[in-house]
Amino acid sequence: MACHSRTLKNILTMLGLIALLSSMSGCDTLQSEGLPVAPGHLVMEKVMIPAHFKNKEGVYTANLDAIIVRPDDDQIHPLVLINHGFDPFNHKLRYIDDFQRQTMEFARRGWVAVAFSRRGYGHSEGEFVENVKKDCDVPAFITAGVVPTADMREVRSFMAGKSYVDASRMIAVGHSGGGI
Repeated sequence: MACHSRTLKNILTMLGLIALLSSMSGCDTLQSEGLPVAPGHLVMEKVMIPAHFKNKEGVYTANLDAIIVRPDDDQIHPLVLINHGFDPFNHKLRYIDDFQRQTMEFARRGWVAVAFSRRGYGHSEGEFVENVKKDCDVPAFITAGVVPTADMREVRSFMAGKSYVDASRMIAVGHSGGGI
């Protein structure tokens, strides 16, 4: 019974994050009007972020496909990492394009927004390592959170080196399993 309680809590958390991202997906101009960032002045970059991971052979580098959107105002801004969901069957789908509107909306609100594909997803390099069981056991939930966290740490570390990022002020949002 406790497992079902945790599952329900996780589902409710994910639904809240899905609602947040869904409410932002149609926000091209209406919610952006009157905000302090100069309207229409955003910088968008598609990049491959070098990330370092451990495996049985040691440390290897995998480039993670990402889109970075930020205000073009020569200021330092907080960081938001936008994370896609878990998909064990179609993990080669390109996820970063799905979050282009969300990255733009965060940037209009004064954030440096990074949507990226984790290892093995989309155009990102590296093996797909998120083999999470679909049953209700604690190790499955731990794996579902730990594996993507390593990818997020690497993206945060890369972005912390950018002159326009205040990495001490950061949030992470995600869709479905990316919100765990």
